[in-house]
Amino acid sequence: MTQSTETLPSTPFSLPRITYGMLLGVDDFRSILGHPRGKHLLHQAWLHGPGVIRGYAVTTDQHQVTVRPGLAIDAMGRELPLRTAQCIDLADWLSARHRRLKSNAKLRLDVVATAGHDFTDPVPHPGGALLDPLDPAAAASRYAETVTVDLAESARSADGDPFRRLRVLLGLARPRPANIEDAEAAGESRRIAKLPPGERPRALLAAFRDFTDRAVAALGPPDDWTDTDAFPATAETGLLLARVLVTPGTGGTPLLGRPDLSVRRSLLPTGLLQDLLCGLGPGFADRPPDAGGPQVIRSSAGWADPQTITAEVTAALRPASVTADAVAVTSVSAEGHWVVEEVADATFHDHIIAVRLSRPPRHDLVRCRVRGTGDTPVLGADGSPLAGLDNGPAATGDDGRDAVWQMPGPNQE
Repeated sequence: MTQSTETLPSTPFSLPRITYGMLLGVDDFRSILGHPRGKHLLHQAWLHGPGVIRGYAVTTDQHQVTVRPGLAIDAMGRELPLRTAQCIDLADWLSARHRRLKSNAKLRLDVVATAGHDFTDPVPHPGGALLDPLDPAAAASRYAETVTVDLAESARSADGDPFRRLRVLLGLARPRPANIEDAEAAGESRRIAKLPPGERPRALLAAFRDFTDRAVAALGPPDDWTDTDAFPATAETGLLLARVLVTPGTGGTPLLGRPDLSVRRSLLPTGLLQDLLCGLGPGFADRPPDAGGPQVIRSSAGWADPQTITAEVTAALRPASVTADAVAVTSVSAEGHWVVEEVADATFHDHIIAVRLSRPPRHDLVRCRVRGTGDTPVLGADGSPLAGLDNGPAATGDDGRDAVWQMPGPNQE
């Protein structure tokens, strides 16, 4: 049935006090239903967070995105039960927004799932007719939770992670330049790494608790906060499922690339998390200190055009150290034969490394290496060598790490 603007009840902190002879109205019953539902949503939103629980496979052909059935939780704590596959036609999506893709342009789109509800099981009037056929909410006796899948233009949002200092402490995020909180966490991490091995676990736990307490305190709501303020996001927030790249095809027809599922979060069972924690625990105590050199952001690597590879770095570089000799590009055939691609030049500007080839790569799988080791590595503005990829291991201040990644050719992205 058609949706209405009526919302599902959610009253986590109030419920009717039922007494003998009390006349119950619609608001009372909505509050009775909304109290346990609101508690459940709060628990899921704050203690589990948004993510995919099962399914929600995303596939593309050249012109259509398909999302398979699954179950997930959004930032409001609402379940997203997708029961049947949903498809989005790229041409229809662009046409509805009066968008046209220029011949040399690229468009990154997010595949997003949003919670909703329908009204079902209409109740007939005693005379046989519906109470109000024009208002589905007036006639319906049931809510049915639904999911809508759509595309949205990708936007780089500001980093508002309240637990970022924990990620920096554990080496899961790179410290941002001139950021006091990140510098504090990175300094604590280096201090712990220099302790004797037997002292590191206790010191790490103390720092973890300190940063956690401060992060949770900073999440405090305003004075006189309402039920709406109790949730970490607004009702309009959808769940990110994948990111796809749209490129102009032959004749200007937009084409969809393969979906990138690494941008979404999946939620794991608690028992599995316990096992993983036990398995990875010793690594936290023995990991080497991070010298803090600049790193290539792996997820940013792509093709600016058929002959130019671009990638963003975490900190400023010395531009003169970014040369063709500091970069190597190869490609491999389906049979496994490697060929060396000629690098015309390499440049650095506005946190972006650009590697221009003399010609498009000869094969569809390309391997790129930016030197952080050896006699002439790429250097950060502070003189530290390139420290590899942002999701790779730590490097020292004297000898960094090469940033090496493989990627589809420009015609396969």
